[in-house]
Amino acid sequence: MKVTGRRSNQLGVTDLPSTVNKEKDVLNVHRYIRGLEMFIENCPTPMSIALQGDWGTGKTTFLQSMKQDFENEKKSEIRTVYFNTWQYSQFNMEGSLYTSFLTNIMTQIVPEDSQSKDLLERARKILKDVWKISKSAAWHFMDEQAKKKIGITISDQLAEEGIKAEREQANAICKLKDNFKEIVADAIGFPKREGRIVIFVDDLDRLNPERAVEMLEVLKLFMDVENCVYVLAIDYEVVVDGVRQKYGSSMSDEKCRSFFDKIIQLPFSMPVSSYQINKLLTENLGTDLEGCVSEVSELIEQTLGTNPRTFKRLVNSYYLLETVEQAAQKEEAVGNEKVRSNLQHALLLSSLIMQMYSQETYEKLIDCKEGMELNALLNPSKKENSDQENNSEAIKTNLDFGLVKLKVTLDQLKKTLAKESKESVEDLFLSELHLSSITSISNVQERSDKSGKFTIV
Repeated sequence: MKVTGRRSNQLGVTDLPSTVNKEKDVLNVHRYIRGLEMFIENCPTPMSIALQGDWGTGKTTFLQSMKQDFENEKKSEIRTVYFNTWQYSQFNMEGSLYTSFLTNIMTQIVPEDSQSKDLLERARKILKDVWKISKSAAWHFMDEQAKKKIGITISDQLAEEGIKAEREQANAICKLKDNFKEIVADAIGFPKREGRIVIFVDDLDRLNPERAVEMLEVLKLFMDVENCVYVLAIDYEVVVDGVRQKYGSSMSDEKCRSFFDKIIQLPFSMPVSSYQINKLLTENLGTDLEGCVSEVSELIEQTLGTNPRTFKRLVNSYYLLETVEQAAQKEEAVGNEKVRSNLQHALLLSSLIMQMYSQETYEKLIDCKEGMELNALLNPSKKENSDQENNSEAIKTNLDFGLVKLKVTLDQLKKTLAKESKESVEDLFLSELHLSSITSISNVQERSDKSGKFTIV
């Protein structure tokens, strides 16, 4: 196995988000990031932008890349704030999410070591107002719990404290936005007001949808502040689900869209269709797929799509199975292990693609006992083809589509790499397929063992 990557002894790919620069842009997204940066630099303010896309499509990478670029290139003109909502929700801190968010904004805009003592003091005053609001909210929560959970009668003294907290909350909310405007203006260099503050809010779409909508409503209070640009990782469908959870399932599509449009001024969908899988394959698998990168990348794009997280899982599974096979050969041959061919690498990756694409397709394949049976599965009789042509719904199923695309890939590999092998491509594919059962999410290894021909390493 040819090991590639940044270090010669490193296998697999981490799922930690990374930043993107022009020199290392394997996903072909730098132009989109730079375009967003230029828009943020020159747009009128206030402005709110939503990054939309499924989990794993790279929203965090976009946010962190823009944050790093602004800090490196525009530090004197643009201040950045980064807040990850999911980190707080994971520690059951959703109840204090709004307070944490506002506190983070203030402490990042005006850090404790700020040279302006007046600015620092006013920032602390805002945080005190935020605390008053959260204190009042906590009183309401306790009141409801007392009534509904344990039946405690609220005393007059406690009621007075609640009324006082109500008044403090009302006054704090009235002042909070105005005070925030002043802090922002001073932080960017009042009275010139030539700079701006860019506030990145990540993983909003990982919250419970209703809580995500509530967070957007809180953000709306501060989105109208001049010189501020908000960039939010939130998918439209999450907003729709949240609006209906909070305001009722009967909310129409039009009203859900109106809610979204009221908060978001610019939607931006992640450019997943522009992601170049062939570059990712070359970057992560190197010479393992020499001569067949285009064939395998085409199979990935047509079945799994171009989600970077899915691709990382695929590569990690591939490296694991390659090392398992290598270890088995060392034990059996003791220093005389065979070098696996590029065809075997490509077939192993193809089997993993089928495994991740459709469990139904994968199980159908793994039930094949020999190459001739696989050939029959991939090349049904004319009558079966005719029956499928008359049933458009059947053709649309994952099972049919996956097998069609696999057949095309195997046929291409026969033309490009099969000359190197003494075995048929079908038999070699089944060998790799049964090896891949180790990484299946369902128990297909027993089915594989019963095939009678291949042994699971």
